[in-house]
Amino acid sequence: MGELTEVNTNQQDTGIRRFVPSLVSDNLLAKFIVGILLIVFLIGVIALFFQTSIADELDSQVTTQVEETAGLHADIYTAWQGNRFDNLEQIAGEEGLDVDNERVRSDLLTRGRDDSDYFTQIHLVDRESGEVLASSADQAVGENIFERVNETVVTRSSEFTTPSTYTSATGETVVGFGRQRLLDPSHVLIGEVPAAGGPEFGQTIADSRTILANQDGDALFGEEGVDSAVVQRDQSGDGNATVTQTGGEIHGSEPIGDTGLTIVTSSPQGEAFAIRDSVIESFVVMLALVFGVLIVVGVVGGRSITNSITALNERATEMEKGNLSVEFETSRTDEIGELYAGFASMRDSLRERITQAEDALSEANEARERAETAREKAASAREEAEAINEQIEASADRYSDVMRQAADGDLTVRMDANNDNEAMAAIARDFNAMLEEFAATIQEITTFADEVATESEDVTASSEEIRVASEDVSQAVQEISSGAMEQSDELQAVTAEMNDLSATIEEIAASSDEVASVAQETAETGQEGREDAQAAIEGMETIQSESQRAVEEIAQLEDQVKQVDGLIARMADIAEQTSILALNANIEAARASADGGGGDGFAVVANEVKTLSEDAKEAADEVERRLEAIRGQTRESAEAVQTASQHVDDHTESVENAAAAFSEVAEYAAETSDGIAEISAAADEQATSTERVVAMVDEVASIAERTTTQAENTAATAEQQAASMSSVSENVTDLAEQAAQLSETLDRFQTN
Repeated sequence: MGELTEVNTNQQDTGIRRFVPSLVSDNLLAKFIVGILLIVFLIGVIALFFQTSIADELDSQVTTQVEETAGLHADIYTAWQGNRFDNLEQIAGEEGLDVDNERVRSDLLTRGRDDSDYFTQIHLVDRESGEVLASSADQAVGENIFERVNETVVTRSSEFTTPSTYTSATGETVVGFGRQRLLDPSHVLIGEVPAAGGPEFGQTIADSRTILANQDGDALFGEEGVDSAVVQRDQSGDGNATVTQTGGEIHGSEPIGDTGLTIVTSSPQGEAFAIRDSVIESFVVMLALVFGVLIVVGVVGGRSITNSITALNERATEMEKGNLSVEFETSRTDEIGELYAGFASMRDSLRERITQAEDALSEANEARERAETAREKAASAREEAEAINEQIEASADRYSDVMRQAADGDLTVRMDANNDNEAMAAIARDFNAMLEEFAATIQEITTFADEVATESEDVTASSEEIRVASEDVSQAVQEISSGAMEQSDELQAVTAEMNDLSATIEEIAASSDEVASVAQETAETGQEGREDAQAAIEGMETIQSESQRAVEEIAQLEDQVKQVDGLIARMADIAEQTSILALNANIEAARASADGGGGDGFAVVANEVKTLSEDAKEAADEVERRLEAIRGQTRESAEAVQTASQHVDDHTESVENAAAAFSEVAEYAAETSDGIAEISAAADEQATSTERVVAMVDEVASIAERTTTQAENTAATAEQQAASMSSVSENVTDLAEQAAQLSETLDRFQTN
């Protein structure tokens, strides 16, 4: 096996040497260094892969950040521009601009500029001619705006931004925002914003800038333009933000609608990719440190290992030459130290094996001598064994004849125990003893078989009698079981009836209690009724006295009504006299008027007196009607009081009779309550007795059920006994037959 392993190892080494120089394949340190370099190479490849992935991810993040920033800035600018267009639309809606007065229009534009602070100047321009009709800047009025702004932009768009900056009438570099008037489409308002202004854009990357650029890359708002390729690439896209890298900068751009203008956010590539560069630089430094540490550790560690292995190889060579006293000592505790310990153990094991081999050789020589002696003894023993074997074969033949006769049934034969071989003599003695015991056993079995046959006949007759008796017992027990079952059913019926009777008695007792309670309540109610009746009598007496007083009061009222009638009569007389006085005054007035005097005053007084007289008479008549109604009601009230008093007298006697009846009811209810209490007590005693009877009947029924169960069990047992006796009878018959067969079989043995 060791040779095969060595051949395989040599074949592998030969295969490796085809591809590896001998300088490496024959030198452990070189192999170790090459392995370290391979590890470094693999780490570098893996690190390059991860570095590329990280760089790509960071580049993607930067690109996304620039795109989002450009989109955000485009939204900011769109909102900022929208505010200015809205302001122009608000000013354009002013009706004052329709006045054919330049001063009025200019003042209105000036107020609009000052209110919003969105524009430095605002102009009202004729779209066809380009003439500035009014302006917040006086020096701009009358000039042609087309000299400063592209005519096509103004005439073709209802809302526009100038595609480039221009110098305003006040000498500023501005950007123009125009809005056509809806009230007068032939006019347009142009607001100017300084190119140094524009919206404020927050930056996410240091040293970044954002501009509004036209298609040539020129900046409308911002300090410096960009390469036109950046803007043209964005204008040819899908309207979303795009990213371009030119001139050491990364540009994020997004077009502003269809205006031909673009928001461009530019960032230095060094700042934009600073994190990526820092990560890559740190990664490279880390890899360099790792490579350096691996190389240093590989060289130092490899040198240490090769030195230790070289020393071990030299000592192993000495041990191979037969020097088993060589020392394998080292201070190393790693695998090299374990290898040294392994060689030391192998050296000690070789020493012990050589010693054991020498001892085994000595023992082998002694064993050879003992084997020679034993061989000689074995030859002598073989001769003796052959003689004994011949003697044993002769005895075996004689013994075989005796055994054959015994097997044929002759138990009187015996073996000859006189034999020189003790073992054969012992066999003869044991066989003779066995035949004697066997003959005695055969004799006993024969006697027993005869006795069994005789007894079997007796048992068969007895078992038949027992079977018949068991069947009779089973039938009788079944009849007892049926009677017990009927008795149990009747007792259960009695139990149910007694339970019903007990329940009825308990219901009677409960009803008696309820009737007693009702009687008690009736007595109490009768007492309360008697008390209420007495109170009613007293109340009726009070009502009667009150009715009497009411009659007296009504009589007094009638007297007062009579007095009022007298007063009414007097009022009627006074009214009549007043009417006469008024008539006289009219007459005097007529006279005075006929004489040409002042009769008008008398006429007025007369009319007033007449009017008062008529009113007094009407009032007296009304009082008379009301008094008549009062008299009628008084008479009716008196009659009702008299009738009520009569009814009170009548019902007072009835209430007195009811009170007496209530007293009698209370007495009878008390007597009824006492009688019912006695009935309830008797019913309770009857219920108790009934419950005891039910309990006794339940016990009897339970005993009947147990009797039924036991009778059924007894019947079943009797049936099983009858069946068992039948089986016993059959078995005994079989036993007798087998005993007869046994006797016949034993007859062939000769024991005497």
